[in-house]
Amino acid sequence: MDVTRHIRQLKAIGFTKETLDRAIALAGANRLAYQMLHQAVTSRGMTPADAVRSLESGHWKNF
Repeated sequence: MDVTRHIRQLKAIGFTKETLDRAIALAGANRLAYQMLHQAVTSRGMTPADAVRSLESGHWKNF
């Protein structure tokens, strides 16, 4: 699955370097995970790092 579009969207909202790498490693080919990360930052006001930490810890309900 091509997730390039999702990666570009994350870059556009502030995911950079390590945070972007961690997001990609966690999400893999899961489009829903990319969408949840995007929503966490754009709609919920989380920082990219907070969104990744929440996903890492399994707190999907925070999204």
